[in-house]
Amino acid sequence: MADCVADGWRGAHGVLVNVTMTRERRADESRIEARTNSAVIARADIGDDGATTMVQWRHAPVNLSTERATFASCLARFNALSAD
Repeated sequence: MADCVADGWRGAHGVLVNVTMTRERRADESRIEARTNSAVIARADIGDDGATTMVQWRHAPVNLSTERATFASCLARFNALSAD
């Protein structure tokens, strides 16, 4: 699921908007962050155990609807796969 979220967030904003995506592997999860300048505006934590969270900055200077939609789509896709 981390690949799905990272790929979707990577292309969420055009080149005229200063938003970058970072992905970090931690001990038992992957953390994906959308940043503008030095501020984190959205973060997804995807645990190896299947636990997932997404946090977004309420006052983000850009529209985060693509990040929310990507997270929801990936979550639905991988929940459906785990139910099979």
